[in-house]
Amino acid sequence: MNNQDYNWQKIWSSEDGMEAQLIRNLLESEDIPVKLMNVNSNNIFPDTGIAEVDIYVPEEFKEKALQLIEENFE
Repeated sequence: MNNQDYNWQKIWSSEDGMEAQLIRNLLESEDIPVKLMNVNSNNIFPDTGIAEVDIYVPEEFKEKALQLIEENFE
């Protein structure tokens, strides 16, 4: 299935770009497609530390992704 065919759902938001990358790596290691949005926002305001990153997965992977995040990041 092509990435454009998915119904992407926002599942997580983080102000820590490193955390977002760790979550992405975790989900991809479980063969869950992932999109990160707003990744470059801290380049606009580099001294603020504000870099909210939204994490999206296809709807059919949402439950599994949330479970993995809960088990590993909360």
